[in-house]
Amino acid sequence: MPKIFAFSGFLGSGKTTIVLGLTKYFLQKNKRIILIVNDMGDIGVDSKVLEKTGSDVHEIVSGCICSHIGYIAPILQGLGSKYEADYVFIEATGLGQPHNFIPKIKAVAQNLSDIKDINVVDAVRWFKLKQVVGDVVTNQLQAADIVIINKISDVSKEQLSKVLEDVKELSPRALVLSVDAKVKEDIEKIAGVIEND
Repeated sequence: MPKIFAFSGFLGSGKTTIVLGLTKYFLQKNKRIILIVNDMGDIGVDSKVLEKTGSDVHEIVSGCICSHIGYIAPILQGLGSKYEADYVFIEATGLGQPHNFIPKIKAVAQNLSDIKDINVVDAVRWFKLKQVVGDVVTNQLQAADIVIINKISDVSKEQLSKVLEDVKELSPRALVLSVDAKVKEDIEKIAGVIEND
């Protein structure tokens, strides 16, 4: 059975950059990937390139995963028979709430052993987002198994320290990584966590 990871995080946090970076990393290691994304046009995935590697891209247009469970259920139910993959990456919308959609996915795809939630936090906008859409970003964070604090190159050490402290307070059980998703070595650091999970 493949390892399944759902990526959450507010708009602009860097989910797509991380998902693409991880996809490229694992494809270079000859791993098969299934991507379930909300809008393939936004991420610029070349589905023909992915298909040549044995990977699949499935797009959900207009709406959150929660309202499209019927579309993704057959994909997940077919893992191991119809669909072969080493990893499944599910990228939710920026407003997606893992505590809502992960149980729904598990309910319709009972062949799945586990889905890990990776929440991407924007280090630059974290405190501003908490003021404006606090419930959304806090709920996303509290559901996370792994938290990736992204854009660390764009903040001071003091700012990063404050974000890190706040994230650990809100999500004490999660593994927390601090990265810049545009840096290859940081994508490799995330991939290492995924490989060893």
